[in-house]
Parts: sequence; C-alpha cells; structure tokens
Amino acid sequence: MLIRLPALWLESLGEDVKIVVTTVQHALLRGLQGHYQLEEGEVLLEPTPNRDDRRALLLYEAAEGGAGALSRLIQDSSEFRAVALKALEIMHYRPDATPQEADTRCVAGCYRCLLSYYNQPDHALIDRRLPAVTEFLLRLANPKLRFMMSVNEPTPLLHGCPPPDSTPLEIDGLQVQWIWRSARVAALEDQDHTAEIKAQLTAKGIELMLLPLHDPSRSEAVARLANLLGGKLA
Repeated sequence: MLIRLPALWLESLGEDVKIVVTTVQHALLRGLQGHYQLEEGEVLLEPTPNRDDRRALLLYEAAEGGAGALSRLIQDSSEFRAVALKALEIMHYRPDATPQEADTRCVAGCYRCLLSYYNQPDHALIDRRLPAVTEFLLRLANPKLRFMMSVNEPTPLLHGCPPPDSTPLEIDGLQVQWIWRSARVAALEDQDHTAEIKAQLTAKGIELMLLPLHDPSRSEAVARLANLLGGKLA
C-alpha cells in the first residue's frame, strides 16, 4: 500500500518536513501495530522515494502469509481513524486526542511510544511534540475532516511472488524494499529507479525488475517477476 502525502502540505512544513514526516511515519506504524495487535516486524512502513525525500510511505506486510491488516485498511479507509487514535494514545496523549500529556517523562520520543530497535536510524528525526504531527493524526482521527492523504494499492502488489527479504538494501540513499538476495533479484517502482541504481545493482550481480504504477502493465511485470523468482528459488 502506497500512502501519498499531499505536496502542498509537505511544502507548508518548511524546514521541519523531514522530522514531521518521519514522526508521522513511525506514529502510523505504531498505531497500526497497536490497533491490530501485531508484533514489530510483521508490517513495515518505509519512506519513498528515499529517506532524504519522504514524499510517500510504503506500507507492506513482511511476515509470510501476512496478518490481513492491509486488506482491512484497503477495504475500509475509515480504519485509518482507529489507527490514528491508537497512535495518539501510544504517543502519551489522551484517547480523546487532546494535547494533555499522560506521561511527562517522555520528551521527543521514548521506547514506550515511537522509538524502537527497528527505527534506530530515525531516532534523531522523531519528535512527537511538533504541532504538525498531532494535527495530522487528529485530521485522520476526525471523520468530519477531509482525508489528508491518498492511498494507492497497485493491483496486484506482488501477487504470486515469495515474500522479499525482511531487511531492505540501501543504495544511494534509496531503500530497495523488494529484494530477494538468494535469487539475486530486486524490484522497484518504475518511477523510483535511476540509471545509477540499476548500474550498481547490476555490478552486484542483482537483476532489477521495474514495476509500472498502473495496470495492465503492472500486472504483467509482477507476473514476470513471480516467474523469475519461481525459477531461481525452486
């Protein structure tokens, strides 16, 4: 699932854009884990096109078989309201999402709320106190306000493919989420790749498959990827 953040909203954040989006990213992930009672690592939420330019968030299930959380979000976008409310609760705000602190020991973030072993590289960029963060979550939590972000689920995402490695491959600041190291195969959204990234993957002996955003081209590319992986992992 690809969550696209509004360009005008990103622009309005100014110099705080990276901190706000990073905090929102991990708040949504923690809210999702809490709402669906998932373990860390079962679902992952990564920025795209890279960590330095977070214009969208890629949400995917990392556990084999999946927990079904993404299907519920896709089928009922109002589920984001429950996820946002849970995120605010985890961030030490009252369930009614007012700015009354419930735990003053936490400042920008702590291991009881947004910090975890999985997001250590982002710890310096997490700050739950920023008004733009709580405002974003409050908008999601309030069904009377317009939904701030668009959700796009390419069909199918990786239908028929084995689960990718749980640890992404990072090249030039871009995290390649879909990587099958044992098969020497990687996949990227078509709009996210560059000639340099492709060259570096080729130098590592990794074949790159590009996935167009829309059907039918995407379905055809995913089918080719599934066949390729099936032959190499058989």
